[in-house]
Amino acid sequence: MLPTRNRVRGMIMKLSSWALAVALAAAGTAQAAPCITTGEKSGRPLKLDHKKDMVGYVSWAYALDPVMAEPVLALAKPEITCDRAQLQAGGQTYILTGENTELFPRRVIPATPDKPALYLAPVRDLTKTVGDRLGVTVRYTPGASYALIRLDERTATAVRIYKKIPTDDVLIPDLIRVIEGGGQPVAMKPRPNGEVGIVVSPSID
Repeated sequence: MLPTRNRVRGMIMKLSSWALAVALAAAGTAQAAPCITTGEKSGRPLKLDHKKDMVGYVSWAYALDPVMAEPVLALAKPEITCDRAQLQAGGQTYILTGENTELFPRRVIPATPDKPALYLAPVRDLTKTVGDRLGVTVRYTPGASYALIRLDERTATAVRIYKKIPTDDVLIPDLIRVIEGGGQPVAMKPRPNGEVGIVVSPSID
């Protein structure tokens, strides 16, 4: 059965959009200078077990909520400010960009706009605050934390939490695992077209 004219037109438009996205991504990468700042080798994902740690459950649920709010996510524009690396994951090309001083110090931009993007966003660690309110003494290391958020049209999903900005050597394998479906979400929040509520999972793979 031959495809209809409208279907053929849709296929052509989709291919044209894909080619344009790839061309823009390639052009942006070619023009971007190498990134200057680096992460820290100790910046590894936190291992969380919210079933055994109620303070941790409440702390990260509250901490991630404002970071994943729609006005904040709207600031996460797919702009290539510098060139860190290109990576292949799930059969797609992604560009890693971002400096430590930017609002989102790391951004992972897909060559095709219909694929999810990922952002490393600073998040306030509320563990001590929640522990004090619950009258529980908790181990706490002061300083900024960072959440790796997977963003598509329907859902914002926090998939990793780091106490420090990781080096590219640490971050890139994590990015590939997340893009290809590895690991469990820390929290999920609906976007305007989404249907899910916020969920905190037991652990991170």
